[in-house]
Amino acid sequence: MTYIATNLFSLLYYMVRHGILNWGEQQRQHVELLKLRQQVARQQFFPHFMKNTLSALRALSRRDRARSIRCADLLTALFMYCVKNRDTRFVLLEEELEQVDRLLEIYSLRQDDSDIMLDIRMGLGISKKTSIPYMLLLTLIENACEYGICTDEHRPILVDIFCITPGSLTIRVMNWIPEVQKHNPAATGQGLKLLQDYVVALDPTNTICVEQAGQCFEVVITLHIVSF
Repeated sequence: MTYIATNLFSLLYYMVRHGILNWGEQQRQHVELLKLRQQVARQQFFPHFMKNTLSALRALSRRDRARSIRCADLLTALFMYCVKNRDTRFVLLEEELEQVDRLLEIYSLRQDDSDIMLDIRMGLGISKKTSIPYMLLLTLIENACEYGICTDEHRPILVDIFCITPGSLTIRVMNWIPEVQKHNPAATGQGLKLLQDYVVALDPTNTICVEQAGQCFEVVITLHIVSF
């Protein structure tokens, strides 16, 4: 009986130890896979953003040299921000808002100095020191400016940033799209797919919901901030 008990204990010890090692290896592989997904998503995300934003410079260069020079300066500043944070997952909200200001000026130049109507509302517990995913807010607003109505004071781009639960952060962007869509050969519909890949790559439990009702277009992203 002693011999059997000893061998049984040894077998159980081996199984438990082997199981723990396997679990640890699986966790390590899961983390590495998540990092790889994030890297791939970011590599696709940034060029798409720059392609859309450069279209503003292309449009200006044909008709207004002074505005196109200013637009190029703003694009350079945006590019430097992106390069500086290329290995960063999260930035302060105030850093992202500074780039949003540059983006709005680019689209204002494109619209012959028309004001871009944007209303950002922050809920309780949200401040400019809140951490958010790098380039996420910037890209959401860029898409709203590129494909939606952005100069109508009665139909501004609305951005809400708030916490529903202590462990989550929600970003909601609502804008209006033209009743008659202008033909845009650069529009491929890839932007939303890349956005979804990026959000899920940050954390598989993150969610993104896209809805359209008439001319109203809404994107709601819920992030689990425990991973920040």
